[in-house]
Amino acid sequence: DSNRGLMALEPMAQVAEAALWDRTGPAWRSQRPTVERIWPADDAVDAATFDVRWPAAGLARIEVRRSGSVPTPACGAPIAEATKSSPTYEVVSIV
Repeated sequence: DSNRGLMALEPMAQVAEAALWDRTGPAWRSQRPTVERIWPADDAVDAATFDVRWPAAGLARIEVRRSGSVPTPACGAPIAEATKSSPTYEVVSIV
């Protein structure tokens, strides 16, 4: 999933936050949720589970996993010249 949440969060937490934004709709956009990694403690993994809490909307437990990667070219360079890649993530479940 390419949607991301608050840039101050780690990438998988950004995906978890964005998934709850998508689920709750625009009514809660004025509030910032808290995002807490609950499993695993190490952020160098391919999957993680987060508790995402909105003050007025409650709590959701969201599992995110790495789903692949995309080429990342240097600024202004053609994609065919990319020498690096960036991970992509997907939401596995929202409870």
